[in-house]
Amino acid sequence: MSIKTQKTEIFTVNPTGLALVKLACPTGASGLGGPSDQIDITCLDADTRGFAQGLKNPGQISIPFNFDPQETSHDLIIDLYEAGTTTQWMIALSDNTTQPTVDSAGDFVALTARSNFVFDAYIADLTIDIATNEVVRGTISLQRSGAYVFTKKA
Repeated sequence: MSIKTQKTEIFTVNPTGLALVKLACPTGASGLGGPSDQIDITCLDADTRGFAQGLKNPGQISIPFNFDPQETSHDLIIDLYEAGTTTQWMIALSDNTTQPTVDSAGDFVALTARSNFVFDAYIADLTIDIATNEVVRGTISLQRSGAYVFTKKA
């Protein structure tokens, strides 16, 4: 079975008031991975190098979106980028339409009715692209801090 991307939603938490915010009009998300460090375990008498897996480096997630200055979620993106604030993010897949909720600490409440990825990140970069015969587009680069948590739909 495959999961269609249509109806995938991206959420964050507004640190002011700890409110759930759905990102308006994202057009993709990529980069949930991140390489592990290599720990050299080569002995002096070896003729080839040996390595063990080290700590995982949280990667950057790129999220392109159609920019609309009237969207409150896009205002929040600019504010979070300017402030350098780390917030929780959720990418909720299309295998259900159940909406997430946040607790009093501003963390997502476990969502088991819908497959999702939850992670902490700050906006490392925000670009706005303007071109002829096109809509205004933006891209945010989220720098993850720590691992993501994947929850598979129950």
